[in-house]
Amino acid sequence: MKSIILCILAIALTLVACGPNKAKLNAELGAVEGEMISIQNAASRYEAEMGKAGVNAVFGLLAGAQGLDNGNYREAAQGANSAIDAGYDADLASKSLDQLKQRYGQLATRRAEILKLLN
Repeated sequence: MKSIILCILAIALTLVACGPNKAKLNAELGAVEGEMISIQNAASRYEAEMGKAGVNAVFGLLAGAQGLDNGNYREAAQGANSAIDAGYDADLASKSLDQLKQRYGQLATRRAEILKLLN
């Protein structure tokens, strides 16, 4: 009887020793949450860049239209180029934002796993 209790106790201690270290999990959780905050900040910047690019595209198109209306083809070309550049900027910001959202999802999954292990 005593040897069975000692064997069960030894197995329990082995399982506890092999389990995840709470200090390491808390450190990883802090790192994950820190990266998630950084991603949120970067995402906000990219969203702002997309908005700015949209406004620049509209103004570029308006300038181009005004140039065509006035017969000033240099102004029309500059407006069109401005609108095209704004489109490229918006596209780049959108792709970067998509990558950030994907990474954020990965981190959110890992955060949930860590919280499950800590509880």
